[in-house]
Amino acid sequence: MVNFLKKAGSIGKKVILILAAYILIFTLFSYFLKKDKSNLVLNNTVEKNRQEIYKVINDPGFKKTQEGKITVGIYKTSACLFIGEACTKNPSDGDKNFNKSILGYVNNLILLPYVNPPASGVYWTISSLANAGFMPKIYAAEGIGMGSIKPFTKVWKIFRDITYLLLVIIIIAIGFMVMFRAKINAQTIISVENSLPRIIIALILITFSFPIAGFLIDLMYLLIAVIISIIAPVYQFGGVLGSPKNAAELQQYFLQAGPGAIYRGIGKFNSPGSNIMWNIPVAILNIIPSFGLLVKTIGGLGLMYVALPFISIVVTQVPKTFTDWISAFELAGEPAGIGIRARLKEMVDAITVTPWTIFVLIFGFIIAAFFIVPLFLGLIIWFSLVFIFFRIIIMLFNSYIKILLNIILAPLYLLFEAIPGQKAFSNWLRNMIGELITFPLIVGIFVLGSVIVDSASSGNLVQFPFLVGLDAKSFGFIIGMGLLFMTPDLVKSVKQVFIPKPGILEGAGPGVFFGGAKTTVGGGLGQLSQVAGLAFYLKPLQRVLGALPFGKDLFTFQGGHQPEQPKG
Repeated sequence: MVNFLKKAGSIGKKVILILAAYILIFTLFSYFLKKDKSNLVLNNTVEKNRQEIYKVINDPGFKKTQEGKITVGIYKTSACLFIGEACTKNPSDGDKNFNKSILGYVNNLILLPYVNPPASGVYWTISSLANAGFMPKIYAAEGIGMGSIKPFTKVWKIFRDITYLLLVIIIIAIGFMVMFRAKINAQTIISVENSLPRIIIALILITFSFPIAGFLIDLMYLLIAVIISIIAPVYQFGGVLGSPKNAAELQQYFLQAGPGAIYRGIGKFNSPGSNIMWNIPVAILNIIPSFGLLVKTIGGLGLMYVALPFISIVVTQVPKTFTDWISAFELAGEPAGIGIRARLKEMVDAITVTPWTIFVLIFGFIIAAFFIVPLFLGLIIWFSLVFIFFRIIIMLFNSYIKILLNIILAPLYLLFEAIPGQKAFSNWLRNMIGELITFPLIVGIFVLGSVIVDSASSGNLVQFPFLVGLDAKSFGFIIGMGLLFMTPDLVKSVKQVFIPKPGILEGAGPGVFFGGAKTTVGGGLGQLSQVAGLAFYLKPLQRVLGALPFGKDLFTFQGGHQPEQPKG
């Protein structure tokens, strides 16, 4: 019994000690967590004293006698002279008049040495050497990266403090295990001993994860500027209104680029209005002139066939309208003896028989083949460009969201660095670089693509087998369009070098907005196909679906053959 009580007392002491330690930890954590919050402590001492001053000044008892008025005047003068109060009838003016009072001047004199510190020999020496050129001048400036992620500092601090708490709990648990000589196997002891230095490293990485992320963003902007500076000597500036005229303007253009820069794209895409709808389609048709002429001919004939009703109206109605006008002119001129109706009617009849029809057909074919066909092809290219534009935009938003989540959740992610065998920091760093590299890559593809397009359009392009004889200028447009359409795949390939395996944030991005619609449409089509399959065997349901618009198409060829039509 005595041994049992001793063991119980020993265990009780340990439990109390552990609970006390953890209660102290949570208390301190709560205190420091709330330390940064603003304390709404209202100090009304100044307001109360101000009310007392004006209460004395406005006392009706002093205003009844001459001595009272003199006393109030001396009181107001003294208060205004020494502390800046009661100078006006408005009590709130005391804050503004304080600096003009004697006490205000004394206060400013006391603060003067702190506002303007006395001369320092060390500071003078450093300043003199810097002005003489022997030492570099020191300027403190905030980087673009830190400035761009500063709004997320408070959120990051919350996760940092939570991570600190978890690490403290783990360290104290290890300490109690050592103090109480807990009976654990040798492998666990080795793991705990190895984790102690890694915990220190994890603490350092967690503390500096936010500045590291800001530094990586600065490196991203620096890489964009370096890429442009390297390629700028061979970049053809100008040519389009508002386009960059030198390397500095090109850097400024891409460093502050909006979504419109993606739409403009590469090289000759810098003026999308005329190029996409006309120059690029014409270039595609002219890359092989004989094939382009064949496409224009077939397209023109096809459009003429589609426009036959309109052509028929033009051929028949225009001459009729002209004839009616001539008839009206003849009727108006007949009383005056102008007898030209018969002769003009013969001329109009002669024109409307074949020449007018032939003219309309030839003119319509030329318009259709050489104008409408390229414009129709340009419209298809424009839709393709809009698709690739949104694809690149979604890719950029996806990277942006992942970068923010990697920064905010960095403390929790880097907590695993304390576990032996884990490479949390290197994985986090690779994820950050892999997402940040998206932006310099797109800039590099656009700038390098512009150089390639301009070089290809110069006419000195190497011609490989099966590409001999192609028009160089037209081929330049095709290269630019191909590079623009390849941009998402090129970026994805480079990102896989840094992020070979999908991370926990792989599903983050704007694509989640369309997940519900995708599921709804997919499920709806699945249910609709089941209903259509059932309708093939159930005649009443077939009649119901057949009455709906396009309902017959759901089960017309269900089962590989056309079903029998239900008899009325």
